[in-house]
Amino acid sequence: MVPTKNADGSTTYTVKTKDNVDFTSVTTGNTTMNDSGITIRASDNGKTNVILTNKGLDNGGNKVVNVADGEISSTSKDAVNGSQLHNVKQELAREGLNFKGQSGQSIHKNLGETLEIVGKGQKADTEYDAVNIKTYEENGKVVVALAKDLTANKVTVGEKGANGKDGADGSIGVNGKDGSAVVINGKDGSIGLNGKDGKNGVSIKGQDGKVGVDGKDGETRLVYVEKIIQIKLTRSLLLMTA
Repeated sequence: MVPTKNADGSTTYTVKTKDNVDFTSVTTGNTTMNDSGITIRASDNGKTNVILTNKGLDNGGNKVVNVADGEISSTSKDAVNGSQLHNVKQELAREGLNFKGQSGQSIHKNLGETLEIVGKGQKADTEYDAVNIKTYEENGKVVVALAKDLTANKVTVGEKGANGKDGADGSIGVNGKDGSAVVINGKDGSIGLNGKDGKNGVSIKGQDGKVGVDGKDGETRLVYVEKIIQIKLTRSLLLMTA
């Protein structure tokens, strides 16, 4: 302490400290600084003290405000602010996802947008079944596959289930022993009998009575009875045509 005499006769005492001073604790207002760190007592309800120590900062539930833009890179250790995070969010949303079918045309959807997958069925959900459909991965693609053998209660073919056209007239061939054959064709039911080894056939027509051609036991037998042609293949099998 150094006293100084003033002109009016008063004395001023000046207190000085050393250049390097050690204090156990220093308090100014709400702030206390000691060996543990710096503590700022909370003045607002619902907040806690702000404490800075050698282990980090406890900001007492307060915002960290007025933060400059930090560097965004793979090696940066800077803090970033709200506007930087917002920009990253917007860029990520715009990247979104692309979907593509076999037509080759892509459908882009931003993150948060909805992709509609639709069909044209109008019945209730309970009227549909996925038993014939399977999805699987193939070469990095999701394949939607339909069963080769379908399981269904009913299948309708054609527009509105309309009946199809009549088919063309066909023929029936009956092979007998040693390659002989009886052929029925034509709209009037004419009969041709092909002989052994591809020889010319013999036509048989009945008139006003029964005409029969009998073979050996078990061989082909033809009988014309009242506009009905009976072709007897064996004793137990009979084919009739009018």
